[in-house]
Amino acid sequence: MSKPKGGLHEFVPERIIFFIDICDEMQEDEMSRSAAAVLSMSRRPSRMDHIKTCLRGFMLTKQRMSQHHEFALALLTDSTHWLCDFTSDVDQICKMMGGLKPGDAYPSFDMDSLFKTLRDKSNLFPRDGAYSRPLDDFVYRGIVFYGRSLVIPTYTSTTLHSKTMKHPRLFVDVIYLHSKPSSHNKTQEVYDALSDLDMEQERSYLFENSTSLRRFKLSVATLLANPVQRPSQQDFKAALNEGD
Repeated sequence: MSKPKGGLHEFVPERIIFFIDICDEMQEDEMSRSAAAVLSMSRRPSRMDHIKTCLRGFMLTKQRMSQHHEFALALLTDSTHWLCDFTSDVDQICKMMGGLKPGDAYPSFDMDSLFKTLRDKSNLFPRDGAYSRPLDDFVYRGIVFYGRSLVIPTYTSTTLHSKTMKHPRLFVDVIYLHSKPSSHNKTQEVYDALSDLDMEQERSYLFENSTSLRRFKLSVATLLANPVQRPSQQDFKAALNEGD
């Protein structure tokens, strides 16, 4: 198994930003339809409900690994909106997430706004030749939950995209929750656009899911690994296949 790219192999605490899509499709409940445990409920949990539940478990598990990990929250509408600054207080993040509800059918999403947020909120990119605050020992990671089957995210600035993703202490992972592919949606085109996120460095993990709650939980659990210590997703899959 190959070592992670970027030259960082020791443990480094993380600052993780959860980018959560709040489009109307996040109220869909396809994953709950396949889960026997919730079939008797009067209201099946939505995609948004499952994200909230899994992220609470994710944060608590990360903190058991290290109390130095911190978390932040941003929302995806037609662009990226900052909601909660970095904190180690899991309850604070969960309280903010608890108020999230799916909103409108946003006709577009500006991926450049996500990269700008990563650059602005991390301490990895100097402005005017200087850093906004003293350098820290964190690795920064964005975990994106994108839930649109008709809206292809757009990249305007390839330079912004490339320079951001090349930083060895910054990572972006994506979980794409979508409707079943059909002639009436663009799930393949959306997936292809999300795959372009990290074509050069190949350090990101990308998962897609339409109906399986079990697969969604496994995807979130896989992202518990510190990105400076994990293999590429391709090597990870190969190792799993070797173990079968």
